[in-house]
Amino acid sequence: MKSLRVIAYALLLGSFIWPAAYAAPAPRQVTLAFPNDIVSLATSDFVTNQILTGTVYETLVKTSLRGEYEPALAESWRVLDSNTWEFRVRPNVKFHNGEPLTAEAIRFSLDRCLTPENRCPRRGQLAVIQKVDVAGPMTVRIRTETAFAALPSALMFGFIVAPAAVGQDARVLQRQPIGTGPMRLVEWVRGQRATFERNPEYWGKKPFFDRVSYRPVPDEIARVAALQAGEVHLVSAMPPEMIPVLVRNPKTDVARRGLRQIYIGLDATGTNNKALADVRVRQAMNYAVNKDVLVAKILENNAVINIGGMFPQAPGFDARLAAYPHDPAKARALLTEAGLAGGVDVTFNYVPGIEGR
Repeated sequence: MKSLRVIAYALLLGSFIWPAAYAAPAPRQVTLAFPNDIVSLATSDFVTNQILTGTVYETLVKTSLRGEYEPALAESWRVLDSNTWEFRVRPNVKFHNGEPLTAEAIRFSLDRCLTPENRCPRRGQLAVIQKVDVAGPMTVRIRTETAFAALPSALMFGFIVAPAAVGQDARVLQRQPIGTGPMRLVEWVRGQRATFERNPEYWGKKPFFDRVSYRPVPDEIARVAALQAGEVHLVSAMPPEMIPVLVRNPKTDVARRGLRQIYIGLDATGTNNKALADVRVRQAMNYAVNKDVLVAKILENNAVINIGGMFPQAPGFDARLAAYPHDPAKARALLTEAGLAGGVDVTFNYVPGIEGR
């Protein structure tokens, strides 16, 4: 999203709620209520990516809650030159169908997403990759078009899939996602549930739960009711006004996790609105937004103001930056400088339900 100028008015500390009554001992099967269903088992759209990443599918690199890169399916890596990275593939890892993880599996998976005909939803994040070479049975080299220090972040959008299974039937992942993750999908009933069970051959730390079931519950009140009735153990994307109710309930608890980002992306190219190509107009919109009011009154202090295009736990976050202050006079002055003293009309497009609100 390099072409977008971001007005990030809030970093929502995503609320996940679970009944404290289940804390000890915890159930061996846990049911989660999400606002959206899996869209497709074969693609990495927003919802599928949210549920399947780290559960069924894994990537070469991951990040810690401190915003540091950590090994995942790559046990180590190094930079060979400004455009070339070498990754050592983790040994003794198997896909859910028994295939071994190799450098060839990494190359196959990345090339599969980079091929335009495959219409991979995450191709944009990986487009900086020029070529993927196998340098040994467990070594892969990735060359980028230009020097790109954020390659590990880009690779977190590259699901690693079982090449032999996909090669035999390109549609296999539409029926059964095959990854290396700690859980395996055992059932998906569209609109009702997706159930995962523990992968007994997982290479890393074994999951605590034997089974995890996701239920799509679009209505916020219905999610809260299901939680309070004990039908589910955890819900996400809670409306801020419901959090005090759940905090007061002795059977529920609230955890806030600062990895959910709400922002408005402005097209700096001016393709759809020529005014937005002027940096002064984009800056004026930043100054015009009263972010303190949004956080306090709309989100009821369940958020912090975002600074720049990243959240504090993201690799590369610059803590020296400061948020745009609310300054209507400055906003008007900038619009006047841009020749738009009378204001500008802007159309905002969004995907209903993607944030559960």
